[in-house]
Amino acid sequence: LATAIIVSVSSAGSKSDGLLNLIESHNYGASELAVAQARIRQRFGDVDMSESEVGRTSGSSFCDERPGWKREFSDEFDGNTLDTQTWHIIQSEGGPGTVDVVQGLNVTACREAACSETNVKVSGGALRLISERKDARYFSGAVTTKGRHGWSDETPYRLCVRAKLPGGNGALDRGIWPAHWMLPENGYEDKCLDGGEMDIMEMINGDGAVYSTYHWLSSWPRVRCGDFTTYHKSRSHQARMPVTWSSAFHEYAVERSKEGMKFAVDGQVVLEVSAKDQGIPLSRSPFYLVLNTAIGGGWPGSPSIDTEMPVEHAIDFVRVLRKI
Repeated sequence: LATAIIVSVSSAGSKSDGLLNLIESHNYGASELAVAQARIRQRFGDVDMSESEVGRTSGSSFCDERPGWKREFSDEFDGNTLDTQTWHIIQSEGGPGTVDVVQGLNVTACREAACSETNVKVSGGALRLISERKDARYFSGAVTTKGRHGWSDETPYRLCVRAKLPGGNGALDRGIWPAHWMLPENGYEDKCLDGGEMDIMEMINGDGAVYSTYHWLSSWPRVRCGDFTTYHKSRSHQARMPVTWSSAFHEYAVERSKEGMKFAVDGQVVLEVSAKDQGIPLSRSPFYLVLNTAIGGGWPGSPSIDTEMPVEHAIDFVRVLRKI
């Protein structure tokens, strides 16, 4: 439900109230209307959102080495085992009610599904996160570099993830939420958004729209863990993907520096966030990466009995460039 509303945004600089006004053109019942409003406010807060259509990938990577930039890290997922020096497999119990925005990775990585080690595989040159239904329970896969590998912005870096996203079945993708995102390793990032959150790629319900978003709390650093509803801000971009988003690999990337961030899809910069323009401080903590497929949660809503499973979220590589 929230998907259809947010997809309607077509101009830069729209605020969350403007998003809510768009639902007047839809014949939603009172209960559906309330759910839509709650999901928009919860996910994006006071949002500036823009929209574009991404063309087919040119074959070049945002993380190709070039003058002034050098490859710092790469995992091509060759072989058949995960590099546990870099990656930790997230495990959780899952279950209904796991819909709060900011919690630990044991909740946010898979939401209503249980994060399971058996749903994380490496084969055929790709990391494969499998989401499935077993005996009315959901299971999914998620990995993170938390505690093992992080990237700080003392000098600018680019991080790129090339992936084939789960879904492509229209209404049969309800509740499926793949994501590539980064959090600061500051010791309390599971409690609030003080250090910010970089969502490199999110898609919900297989709608073919990729969201690139930076979230923060405007109360930081004056107040530690200020009220989320009052202080949550975000800058976001929605990229309409080619129809091959679920059948071919596409690249989702972020560039981070002391001055701000650039988000890119298939080599195209789709969103720039300037710390100076936004009047926000940026965390100096190193950021770690999370790759996951959540099932259900407050934004996409719960899967239905018709949601098609199993589905696979395949990651071809993760690469990092550093400016020299």
